Amino acid sequence: MFGYVKPYTPELLVKDYEFYKATYCGICRAMKNHTGALSNVGLSYDSVLLALVRMLYVDDAEIGARARRCIAHPLKKRPMLNCNGAIEYTARVFAILTYHKLLDDMSDEGAMKKLACGIAKPIYKGADRRAKIPDASSMVSEKLSAITALEKSGAESPDDPASVFGELLGNLFSEGLSEKDKIIC
Repeated sequence: MFGYVKPYTPELLVKDYEFYKATYCGICRAMKNHTGALSNVGLSYDSVLLALVRMLYVDDAEIGARARRCIAHPLKKRPMLNCNGAIEYTARVFAILTYHKLLDDMSDEGAMKKLACGIAKPIYKGADRRAKIPDASSMVSEKLSAITALEKSGAESPDDPASVFGELLGNLFSEGLSEKDKIIC
């Protein structure tokens, strides 16, 4: 579910790549502030795509950055986007997705992975609760359960689970947008 979206840096201008990294750091900081200090451990570049799409619907005046230190980079300040509606939403949704991915991994993986997931589960359960988007959490749970059922039924085509996951992403990308914007998104 995670780890497939990565920037193709040879095609990015330096300013675009810096904005991309600042977005990632802004989401990390927002996760720490909104969903708990350790919830950002599972952050991946996939979250930046959601934030960038959602920032299309944020007023340009709300998008700003400043250099800050963080626990991952304590010696040198790094540019981080300030929290705006898109960054905050992405941080909350990504905490929900990470929690449900952890639950899915616990049912799918081997003993060592299950043990690691079991140790991390309380952290992400709290992050899911602190995300304060219960409708999104229940929708993610419902869609991932549907995917699991399709996997267990022995469906030969990967299109059915991919379709359900596409619906999940479509719902998350368009949550809270006007009907006109949902069509575009």
